[in-house]
This record gives sequence, C-alpha cells and structure tokens, in this order.
Amino acid sequence: MDPVKALRQIAFYKDRAREDSRRVMAYRNAADVVELLDGAQRDKYGKANSWQSLPNIGPKTAKVIAQAWAGREPDTLVELRAAATDLGGGEMRAALKGDLHLHSNWSDGSAPIEEMMATAQSLGHEYCALTDHSPRLTVANGLSADRLRKQLDVIDELRETFAPMRILTGIEVDILDDGTLDQELELLERLDVVVASVHSKLKMEPAAMTRRMVRAASEGQADVLGHCTGRLVEGSRGLRPESSFDAEKVFTACRDHGTAVEINSRPERRDPPTRLLDLALEIGCVFSIDTDAHAPGQLDFLGYGAQRALDNDVPVDRIINTWPAERLLEWTGARP
Repeated sequence: MDPVKALRQIAFYKDRAREDSRRVMAYRNAADVVELLDGAQRDKYGKANSWQSLPNIGPKTAKVIAQAWAGREPDTLVELRAAATDLGGGEMRAALKGDLHLHSNWSDGSAPIEEMMATAQSLGHEYCALTDHSPRLTVANGLSADRLRKQLDVIDELRETFAPMRILTGIEVDILDDGTLDQELELLERLDVVVASVHSKLKMEPAAMTRRMVRAASEGQADVLGHCTGRLVEGSRGLRPESSFDAEKVFTACRDHGTAVEINSRPERRDPPTRLLDLALEIGCVFSIDTDAHAPGQLDFLGYGAQRALDNDVPVDRIINTWPAERLLEWTGARP
C-alpha cells in the first residue's frame, strides 16, 4: 500500500471522528514528507527501517509507513475504518450532490485545495464549492482581493484534474457591521457561490443585528446565509450563545431575495437551532446543507446536517445542493 495514501486515509478517519486536530496533522505532515521521496529514497529508508530519522515522523507515523511500505494495510487504518460509524442522513444524505461551504489551507483549513477536492470526489460529490474566508477575518487568514484572484486561477488549472466533478468558485464572506459584504463587488459577481456569515460583534443589539442580516440577505450578492446564530454548543472552542435578531424578518428577506438558509453540519454548531429551522421552513426558505469543513475528514459531516433536515421534515427539493449543478448555478446566477 502507498504509505502516503495510508497516512492521508488515517488523517481522514481521525478528522471524521473529531479527534484532536493537532494529532491529525501529524499524519498529514508525515504524508507530505514521504510524498517528496522518490522510489530509491523510499527503498533506502524502508530497508533500514529508518523512517523516524526523517523530519515530522514519529513512532506512530513511522509504524504506519513501515507497514504500508512492506505491503500491509496499516493496523491503525484497519482499526479506524472498522470503528467508523454512519453519521446519519439516510435518503437525504444520498440526495445531496455536493457541498457549498468548506475551507482550504488558503485560509484556516488544514489541507490544500487538491486534497479537499480529491476527498470530495471520493465521497461521490458531483460538485464542490471552495469558500475560504474574506479579508476582514484576519485570524483565519482571510483572502484579500488579490489572493482570491490567484485562487481562482488555481481552480481553473485544477478543473480538468477533477472532472467530471465540478469545482465551484466561492467565498465565505463576512457580513460587516452595516450589512455590506467584505469583498469587492466585481469579485463576488464572478463567483459561483457566496456564503455570507456574521463572524464579529455577535452580541450586537438585536435591532441592529436584524438590520445587518436583512441587508446582507437582500442586496443580491449572498446565495447562502451561513451559520445564522453563530452559536457553539460543544467542542474545544467552548460554548457561545446565539446572536439575537428578529428571525422572522431575516428569513423573510432570505425567502424574498433568493438567499438559502444554511443547515450547518458541524456538530459544535448545529445551526440554526431547531425552532429557527422550523420557522425558516414555515416562512418558505430554501436551504443548503453544508459541512463548513476545515479538514478532509470533515467533508463527511454532511450526514449530520442531512439528519437534522430529515428530523425537521425539510423537503428534498428545498435543499439547493440536492439540485443538479446546472439548476444550482442558474439559481445562484439569477439573484434578484
């Protein structure tokens, strides 16, 4: 077995199981090291069993490499695969054709675009949108206009590699305090998918937060309203309460101006809360079930979001990423 493939698969399953990201990165970093070795170098280290002499390779990753180099499926990979459980979603998960919100190491994700897209392809996605952060979110290494333009060129170069899966261009753009979006209008209009999210001043006074979100949903650039309350309900980042806003006004704006409400699949978010998901459904919104993945294994989190949609009786046809790519892109390109 290819040691690089084995290490990346182990990282996938550990991400999927929500293990500590720093430990997961040890396997991804080891894969990067081995990938740079040619056949003769691999034979040298393999015959001497000296993998651990290489940088970023410790005893656990060295054992994986040695077993794979010897033609065995590594014990760790066998154990992780056997322990992987169904993440839910049933027929709703099966109906999803892609993911419209995920991050690469261009912003705060842990893996390159190529690895994220290869994983999406292996999961059977027909399309996948790359939505790295916008510049205001400096803590997440948000993309300036120039960096975003460079990323679009990179995506153009990768399209043939991943065909027939379609890589969709996108961004998770910050909703600024006044409801405008944190990127040049010309660039937003070039993108296939724009996810608009609040990341700052989450405790803003409710009337002001309502105006902020309504404007973002109403002005024609946002395709998806991301993790609308900003809450955190578990996980290493701690807990965070919901932002306060008039959800009826916000969801009505989403319905009237063609902005989908995101069902964020991350277990620490579960956003929107059930009562607001029910309200958005009653008002007539459409939805997008997204992983908000920051690592390859998290791309399988779609099952969590799909299960929430099932539990709340969201019709399949009101989930925009169950639509074929042509219908989806016609919809995102026809924002009022």
